[in-house]
Amino acid sequence: MFLILKCIKYYLEVKKIGKLEKINAKNSTNYKIEDINENLARGTVEVSSITGSMIGLSALSPMVSRPFVRPVLKMFGINADKPKTDNKKGN
Repeated sequence: MFLILKCIKYYLEVKKIGKLEKINAKNSTNYKIEDINENLARGTVEVSSITGSMIGLSALSPMVSRPFVRPVLKMFGINADKPKTDNKKGN
């Protein structure tokens, strides 16, 4: 099983190198496979960082901050609770 995975990995690397050589010949550039892997790693880190920030700010922060913010607001008298009113009509 391990040998099969090694062969598949080698085959994919050879295909990547072949594509890279075609791109270098067509555009007269001198990219290396290490440059592409490094840029891919940087891009992956950036995307995961942005995604984590969006999820954290939109979903997790309201749930986490509510138990901490409400007592502070009550302490300063900036309470978001509406005053209770009676719905009964006095006849």
